[in-house]
Amino acid sequence: MVGAANASALEIVDYNGKSLADSITAGKKTLIWFHASWCATCKAQELVLAKIPKDQNKTVIIKVDFDTATKLRRELKVATQSTFLIYKDGKEIARSVGVTDPTALKKLIGD
Repeated sequence: MVGAANASALEIVDYNGKSLADSITAGKKTLIWFHASWCATCKAQELVLAKIPKDQNKTVIIKVDFDTATKLRRELKVATQSTFLIYKDGKEIARSVGVTDPTALKKLIGD
């Protein structure tokens, strides 16, 4: 997890069906991040996320392995890694691919 290295950074939860379902059905704002370990853009996104203080954000961030979560990728129509999907109240409200600009990323996940 990104938050492990810096206790004040955002906590990112690794994907499992239960973590995603619990967050979305609870009505929490949820960012689903399709990440690949070999993706340079994903690594840049990770560096930006690591600098956002946990206390400045209430969005639940769920990190999904792009290479292994093929069923979820098909269900959500995600074609590429470094994709962010934002859900609120059980509905997708935004989608972004490849954003690495710190200001744009903070705006995307902000409350």
